[in-house]
Amino acid sequence: MRKAKILPHRVGLAMTSVLLCLLGTVASAGEVADPASASTAVAMNADHTLHRQSAPDQHTLTITCDGDGTVKAVVVFEGTSSPLMGEGVFVLDHGTQVTITATAEAGWQFARWTGTIASGESTLEFILTGDTTLVAHFALDPRTLTVTSGPGGRIVQPGVGVFVCEQATTMVIEAVCDRGYGFAGWTGTAVDKGFLADPARSRTQVTVHEDCTLHANFEQAVRQFHESWETAEVTTHTPSDSTIFGADEGPWALGDDISNSGACGPTPNRAEVLALDGGQALLLTSSDSNSTCSDAVWVAMDESGLVHEGAVLPLDANTVISFYEVGRLDAPAVHGSGADCERPPCFDSVSILLTDNRGSVLVYVLQRPGEAVANVPNAYLGGVYREVFLDPSGVHYQRNVFDDFRTIPAFNTQNSALSSVEFRVGEHGSAILDELAIGPAAMDATIPVYAFRSSVLGSRFVTAEVEEKQMLIDTYPDLWQFEGICYFTPAPDSDPNLAPVYRFWSPVHSSHFYTTSQSERDMLLSEYPDVWTLEGTAFHVFGEGRQPANAVPVYRFWSPTLNYHLFTAVEAQKEDLMRDHSSDWSFEGVAWYVYPPTWDSAGALELLGSSSAK
Repeated sequence: MRKAKILPHRVGLAMTSVLLCLLGTVASAGEVADPASASTAVAMNADHTLHRQSAPDQHTLTITCDGDGTVKAVVVFEGTSSPLMGEGVFVLDHGTQVTITATAEAGWQFARWTGTIASGESTLEFILTGDTTLVAHFALDPRTLTVTSGPGGRIVQPGVGVFVCEQATTMVIEAVCDRGYGFAGWTGTAVDKGFLADPARSRTQVTVHEDCTLHANFEQAVRQFHESWETAEVTTHTPSDSTIFGADEGPWALGDDISNSGACGPTPNRAEVLALDGGQALLLTSSDSNSTCSDAVWVAMDESGLVHEGAVLPLDANTVISFYEVGRLDAPAVHGSGADCERPPCFDSVSILLTDNRGSVLVYVLQRPGEAVANVPNAYLGGVYREVFLDPSGVHYQRNVFDDFRTIPAFNTQNSALSSVEFRVGEHGSAILDELAIGPAAMDATIPVYAFRSSVLGSRFVTAEVEEKQMLIDTYPDLWQFEGICYFTPAPDSDPNLAPVYRFWSPVHSSHFYTTSQSERDMLLSEYPDVWTLEGTAFHVFGEGRQPANAVPVYRFWSPTLNYHLFTAVEAQKEDLMRDHSSDWSFEGVAWYVYPPTWDSAGALELLGSSSAK
């Protein structure tokens, strides 16, 4: 209690009224009209001593909540406590002891206090000495996403493990296949509850509304090939007790004859190693009418790709076998024709024999239009072949199946020349023959543009430089996956109206960006010099209105969600993005025009993308 200033008053004996602005005035003899009033009258008929009794200062306490939760405040002043429930603005005396406890609702948790006092403790205790504002923040309980992977691939984003995130967090998840495998979809509670955007895509988005799981599934790519392509098929019949023995023969390689002496029939038999698949090989047998041997059977194969005797996994009577193989082009050979042929397979026209890394053989048959092809289905190895017809005005190209990339060396046959063969494996393990160029003049006026994809960086890259392409393949096989030729561009000096494509690199985004616009180029150089670096001209293309009739557009899309630019020359994919993914991708028009790859590109080209330059 503070003492008021003493006010001596010396006046005559007459009754005098004096107004004093005193709080809690105390006087003797009861001559103060209202001691409790700050303004009152005093009868001055004698000397008096007045003391001002001051009331304590008062302050405001403001309490609010951010999120789902409640607060309970208890105040204590001069030994008396009283609870204040919930949020609000309270006027309290100076020196009041305050205790506030924040309690989260179900599904939420207390995060922190902010305002005059910052704290991570749910309960605050303090003495009120001034106006005070407090905000209790509550956050949703964290959720976990458990990501696992089956054999045949791996998760590159976000990886394998248990990931803790806020409720309703959306994240990108991406799986990549090992060589020889295809992506077979996502499973788990995130799929069951509809949290995953597209369970069939290897790269998609998941929104974690509650604890959930995701599992990446992979399957051997050869099964994808068998299901995805029209293939030469053989209906087999295999008795359950059939076994093929090679007697003293073996191990065998592709195309070897395997002599049987009564192992499954009374007469000798012959078997050809027809196809190799993983750790097994398919043998096609032939026998006379008295034999009880099967037509086809799978046998074990060692790590070197050689077949060992002893059949495993017999086939039943309803089994259908496809003769396509997954493989790497290893040592192609050119074979002669007709009577001059010394090494099978032999055809009436020039053929190319392709031997993959597992010893499988696929044949390209080149014939001029109008020539007979009746013998082709009876080709060596039971019809394992692909046809390519030579035409004076061009070549009709078809896809084939491999799991790696090689280029067939140029060679001359009759009046034509095979310049190169490029092939790759698509997103789901489907291998595509990208380019087969016949005729030395065909490549003179065009330049192939090679596409790469990096699951590590999450970006794509294109280049027309052969040395740069080969350097990435040889030096960075774990960082950059070669996807083959995406299209052809005109030679720089073939047309004076060609537009250069400017190539930028961003260490911030770890990706490249491409544009033909000089104004966009200058904007990036002037406004974002710390983000984008101009690397020069990537290649030359046709601009709008200057493209030839056989050119195709390269479309440009922008995703504000992914902060990413995407380029594609595939019409079907452009339509798919505009029709089914317009919420994620904004169509920005035609970027430029190019020559299409020399094969049917519908549905086969991968999307080429770069991080945003915006």
